[in-house]
Amino acid sequence: IDRIESLIEQEDVQLDFYQTEEETDNQIRLRLYHIHSPIALSDRLPILENMGLRAINERSYRIYMDGKKDDNGHIIWIHDIVMTSQTGEEISLQRLKSKLESAYSAIWQGKAENDGYNALCLKAGLTWQQILILRICGKYLRQARIPYSQRYMWDALRKHPGIAKKLVELFETRFSLEAKTSAAKSESKIIGEVDKALELVTSLDEDVIVRRFANLMMSTLRTNYYQTSERGLPEAIALKIAS
Repeated sequence: IDRIESLIEQEDVQLDFYQTEEETDNQIRLRLYHIHSPIALSDRLPILENMGLRAINERSYRIYMDGKKDDNGHIIWIHDIVMTSQTGEEISLQRLKSKLESAYSAIWQGKAENDGYNALCLKAGLTWQQILILRICGKYLRQARIPYSQRYMWDALRKHPGIAKKLVELFETRFSLEAKTSAAKSESKIIGEVDKALELVTSLDEDVIVRRFANLMMSTLRTNYYQTSERGLPEAIALKIAS
């Protein structure tokens, strides 16, 4: 009821990731609430697929707020979607619920791009803002003519979510406004942890991609990433790279 009332006031999508006793460990559900009209499958499913989820069942319901069909009352559409993780891994909804909901909302509202980097929310437990860091670096590397496509790079990070999380930690350690002491020692420690994790990576291409991301972060002198606007993120993300 709270979500429906908020929906009538804001006329925006409301959502709820949840699990029931019927779901297995790798299954979750999503309820999408929308006013006036249903949300097309082609608008909602690609977002979920890029987040690393696979829809296996869906039911839609209509609620007439005045109890009638023949006047100008509000019609609320509820889409209830059952999903599994694409790779079959367990989904810890207790840990990821708020991050998944925030990420889906950001993508729906156009604050975040709808691409394969978003699966790092599910796989690495990153927020959509942290995923933005990796997306920015991937776009810069493409401009610098790295011989890998965006898809190849996000696939590499999705295969190694622990390393992706370390890369974000490196960026935040280097540039966070909350840092109270010199970050140099912490940066070296994280780089060492990334190098150790790479010992288990058998693909040379994936090894190169991770090292390029880390090198780019260490070559960055400053960023406006933490200078947020009213929307909660910079209007244009920028990195100042050492020549």
